[in-house]
Amino acid sequence: MALLIENYQPAGPTIRDFHLSTKRHRVLIGPIGSGKTTGCMQELYKLIKRMPAVQGVRRSRWAITRATTPELQFTTIPQWRSMFDDRFGPWQEGSKGKPTAHNWRFKRPDDGSIVDAEIWFAGLDDAAGVAKITGALLTGALFCELRHQEKEIYRAVRKRCGRYPATFGEDDGSFWGTIADTNPPDQDHWLFKLCEEARPANLGVFKQLGGVIKVGDQWVLNPLAENLANLRKGYYEEEIQGLGEDEIRVDYGGEYGFVAAGRPIYPEYQDSVHCAREPLRPVPGLPIDIGMDFGRTPAAVFGQRLPIGRSTALRELVTTNMGAPDFFREIRRILNAEFKGFKIGRMVGDPAGEQLPQTGDETVYDIARAHGFDMIEPAETNDPTIRREAVAGGMKRLAMDGKPGLLISPTCTTLRKGYAGGYGFRRMKIAGAERYRDVPDKTIYSHVCEADQYRHLGYGEGERVLTGEDPVERERRWEREAAAEDDFDPLRW
Repeated sequence: MALLIENYQPAGPTIRDFHLSTKRHRVLIGPIGSGKTTGCMQELYKLIKRMPAVQGVRRSRWAITRATTPELQFTTIPQWRSMFDDRFGPWQEGSKGKPTAHNWRFKRPDDGSIVDAEIWFAGLDDAAGVAKITGALLTGALFCELRHQEKEIYRAVRKRCGRYPATFGEDDGSFWGTIADTNPPDQDHWLFKLCEEARPANLGVFKQLGGVIKVGDQWVLNPLAENLANLRKGYYEEEIQGLGEDEIRVDYGGEYGFVAAGRPIYPEYQDSVHCAREPLRPVPGLPIDIGMDFGRTPAAVFGQRLPIGRSTALRELVTTNMGAPDFFREIRRILNAEFKGFKIGRMVGDPAGEQLPQTGDETVYDIARAHGFDMIEPAETNDPTIRREAVAGGMKRLAMDGKPGLLISPTCTTLRKGYAGGYGFRRMKIAGAERYRDVPDKTIYSHVCEADQYRHLGYGEGERVLTGEDPVERERRWEREAAAEDDFDPLRW
C-alpha cells in the first residue's frame, strides 16, 4: 500500500523493544541516522490500525509535533508522505486555526473494518497550531525531536490524550498516550530529568547505542549501532568530520550532553557504555561495599565487586550541610531499607577523616564506630593520581563476560554527571592559553566521585595501579601462600 509499510523490520533491538512495550508514554533516544523517526511513524501506524472497532469503524485522532513549522514542512511531513501516500486518505492543508492534516480512511483487508484516523501536524512556533492541539480531544501524539520542544507543551498535549474517541471498544490492542523520538538532551534539560531522574512508572525510555564510539582519542564506527544496513557505507565516518567533540558525542555518539565547566577528570567514561539501561540490583550472596567522602557535604557510594571482574555502583548518597552523626545514621537507614539481608563488606573513607576537628575530640572514624560501623577504615592513600586511576582502570577494562569492568546504575545521577564531565579540573584564566589547575574542582560532583574512588581503593585497585597485579589474583595468591604455611611440617625437613 505504501513503501515498506507491511514488510517493515525494526532497525535494531532497541526499536524492537520500543514496539513491544505497553507503556502509556514512550521515548526513543538515539543518535542521528539510527532509524528513530521511521520507527516511531511505524509504531503510530500500528497503533492506528489496532484501535478498537466500534460498529466496524476504528476511529482515532493524533498530533505529530515538531519544534518549528519549517522543520515540520521540510523534514517531518516529507518523511511521513514517503511512508504513507495519498491512498491512505486525503490531505487537508493548514489554515488559520487549523493544522495540516492527513485524514485516513481505508478498509483493513483482514477483517473488513474501516480505519478512520485524523493525523494533525503542528509546528510549535505557530501559536494557532499550538492552541489547536493543546485544546483538542486526542487519542495520542508523536513528538519528533522532543529535546527541542517545550516541557509545558509536552505536558499539555499529554493531558489531551485519551479523550478521543469518547468510548473505547473491548479490543485489547487499544492504546492512548504519547510516543517520541529525540537525540540525547543535555543534563540540565527537562527531558533528561524526566527520563533519567524522575523515571515515572508509565514512561518507557529506550536508549540506542551510539553510531560512533570513542576508542582512545578517536571516534570510530560502532559495529553494534542500529540501522547500519539502511545507511550508506561510511555514513558516520563522513558525518563527524570537522565537528567538535561535544557535537560528535551527542548527535552521533548518542551520549547525553553533560555540561563540563573544566577539563573532565574521566574522559574514559561513556554514559552509554558504563551506565546500565535499567536500575541495578544487588547480587545475592555478595557483600555491599561503601566508599565515603567526608566534610560538610559528605557523600557515599554503595556497590559490589563481582567475581567476573566488574565493579557496580548501586546507590549514591549525596548530602549538603550534614554532620557526621546524621551522615552515618542515613547510611544505616539505607542499608536497612534497601540492602536488608546483605552483609557489609568494605567500608572505606577519606583518610583525612582521621584528623581531629578543631571543635571536638572525636574523628569521623570514631563517630562511625560509635554508630556500629566497626569495619570502617581509611583508604590506603589520598594521592589524586592513584585515586583517579583506581576507577579509570575499570572504565577501560572488560569483565569476563566481555562487558565493561565498571557499571553504574542510572539512579546514581550525580555520580554519572560527575564522571561524564561535572567532576573536572577548573579552567584557569590565562590570556592566550587554556590552562587548568592540577587538582579537581570541589563541586557537588567531586564528593560523590571521590567517595567512589575510595571504594575502589578498598578493592586494591590502588595497588594494581602501582604494581600492575590484579587485586583478585593477588588475594588468591595470598590465600595460597597462607595455606602453604599452614601445611608446613618442620619434621619433614
